[in-house]
Amino acid sequence: IYADLDPESRPSLASLDQLRRVIYISSFSKTISPNIRAGYLAAHPDRLEDLARLKMISGLTSSEFTERLAYGALVDGRWRKHIKTLRDRLALGQRRLASLLLAIGFELFCEPNAGMFLWARHPAIQNAGELAYKAAEQDVLLGPGHLFSVDLEPSPWLRFNVAWADDDAALRFLLTLKAA
Repeated sequence: IYADLDPESRPSLASLDQLRRVIYISSFSKTISPNIRAGYLAAHPDRLEDLARLKMISGLTSSEFTERLAYGALVDGRWRKHIKTLRDRLALGQRRLASLLLAIGFELFCEPNAGMFLWARHPAIQNAGELAYKAAEQDVLLGPGHLFSVDLEPSPWLRFNVAWADDDAALRFLLTLKAA
């Protein structure tokens, strides 16, 4: 689902296998709209009929409108232009947010290179959930790491949406950590 957001083209397992044993499955929910619940798959031709039948009998149907919307975006080139713009904006957001977090004293989980999220922690914070509560009091929403964990144990890690790099209230809140 997120591979379309990677600025570098990387071969998928399905392309390396040439669809002999691997089925490629993806969606447009991250690139066209979260409301577009239309996905697609690529598989060896011998498997397509069985997969289509399985889709129909299992009730995995999407609306014709959303399928036509996705099809139209692909056919007329809008999706290709949109994805280029989206990749560029995400790359800029990655760089801006990473620089800001590092300047405030956060440690990044890894050097960002693509996608919608950054993971970071601040050395002075042991429980990101507590920080999220303080932020919520100022109408700033943070993604504490425990929300993305199976055991829900407190975590110092936060997940940041890179689009957040332009949110003034969130940035002001984070800057208070630098002063502390």
